[in-house]
This record gives sequence, structure tokens and C-alpha cells, in this order.
Amino acid sequence: MTTNERLDHLEAQLQSLTGRHRRLRWIASLAIGLLCCAVALGFQDEPATEMALRKLTIVDQDGKTRIMLEGGAMDDDGIAGTYHVDANGKVRANTLTTPDGNAAFSLFDDQQKIRMNLNTQMNGRTEIKLVDDAGIPRIGLYTYGENEAELNHLDASGKFRLSSGTTGKGVSFTGHFDHLQSLRYGQTANPNREFVQQFFDPEQAIRFSIRTGPDDPASLLLFDSNERNRYILESRPDGSVGELFFNSAGDVQLIQGVDDKGQAMTFDARHDAEPPITMTEEPSTTTEENADPDQ
Repeated sequence: MTTNERLDHLEAQLQSLTGRHRRLRWIASLAIGLLCCAVALGFQDEPATEMALRKLTIVDQDGKTRIMLEGGAMDDDGIAGTYHVDANGKVRANTLTTPDGNAAFSLFDDQQKIRMNLNTQMNGRTEIKLVDDAGIPRIGLYTYGENEAELNHLDASGKFRLSSGTTGKGVSFTGHFDHLQSLRYGQTANPNREFVQQFFDPEQAIRFSIRTGPDDPASLLLFDSNERNRYILESRPDGSVGELFFNSAGDVQLIQGVDDKGQAMTFDARHDAEPPITMTEEPSTTTEENADPDQ
């Protein structure tokens, strides 16, 4: 075989090998593609159902943080929270849970000042607070563990001024406070349908009271600065009406009015032995204690 024939033979063998190599590469590529499809189909049959991480940050189209979820970092005493951030990077809302079992939701203004807070506590207390732009709580709504509910209003200096609510025993109440947080007016309605209004002086001593009920006389009472009853005006269920005057020791000095038969009556302790009517038991001089200025 001449040299030229040998060269032609080698060239033919190389072309044959090159063709075979191309076919093998095509087969390998096809096999890898089929394997990937099989793996993908396998994942579809058993999709991922769980993901665990300490912190997740969601950003907008400009890469700015808009939502953060944290599972309790070491530097914040284990508080877990979700934070919503506006386009200017200010936190506007968050939800938090604490290791001691409390949970809270807060809303903030564009200066990142808290304006509303809702929280529940382990002791059964739930509260909603509304805050003005100066950071002063102005309205508080509370529920307690013993079926009590209360709504409080505070003035611009944060002083307690008005409270209303209901107790677990079916009593409703309202209290008005002056700028020094002294109770000046209160009213209560009881399950027995008795209604009482009371007025207090700056020292919170009761001075004036009105009471009415289904079976008791409708009464108006005046008290001195020592909370001693000095005067009663009442209308009784039997149709009689009368006035009672007391001295500083609480003794009746004068009674005058009209009895149930329409007859005028007068009792003067200076010369009459017995009063013509039995005195009504004095109403309580205290109001509901639920209106707590510290809440």
C-alpha cells in the first residue's frame, strides 16, 4: 500500500469516528434531558411543604425592604414579629408576640409615631389604645377577665377625664373627672333597676345624690363636706312626699310633707316625740371603683 493510500485510509477512519462521537453526544444530551424531566415529575408528585428560617425580608421592584418577618432574635428578648414598611423606609404596622404570652398589633403614622395599639395579655386583659400626634394616649378600651368592659377618655395632657363601662355583675357606670383627676360626677344603673347619680366636691366627698328604683322612693339627698346626710327630698310609692332635715350628727330635726292620704304633716324634733313617717335608708355614698385613672 502506497503512502497516499495509507493517508486516505486514516482520513476515512477519522471521519467515521467523528460521526460516531456526534451521535454519542446527541444521545447523551437526550438522556440528560429525560433524566431532568423525570426528576421534575418526581418533585411534582412530592412537593416541598415546609421551610424554616430565622428572618425573611420581602423587597419591592426597587429593592427596598417592605415586609420583614423575624422569628425572635437574641437581641430583642425573643420577641417574634412582622413589620410592614412604607416606600420611605418607615415602619407603619407591626404584629408582635412575646415570650410571656402577650400579643400586640400597632399602627404608626408617617413619622413612625405609634397611633394605635391593640394587645392581649396572659391575665385575660385586652385593650385598644388610640394615641394623638403628640404621642399622648387619648382613648382606651379595655376588657377584663371577669366579664368587665371599660372605655376611658384622656385629655391632651394625658389626664383621665371620663370613664364608662359595665361590670361582670351587671352594673353599668359612668364617671367624670376634673383636670386633677378627682371624681366629680358618677352614675350607676344596677340589675335591680335602681339608678343613682352622685356629685362630688374637689376633695371627692359626695355632696349631692339622686336615686330612683322600682320599689324605693325617688330621692334627692344633700350632704355636708363630711359626707353627712343633711337633707332628703323623696317621693314614695304610696303617694306621699316629704322633706327631711338632719343636724350634723345625723339626727332628724324636721320633717314636712304630704302623707299617702293627702294630709299635710310636720315633725319638729324640738317638741314632737316621734316622726310621722319612717325614714328611708340612706343610699350608698360610693360609686363604682372600676374607673381607674391609672388605666
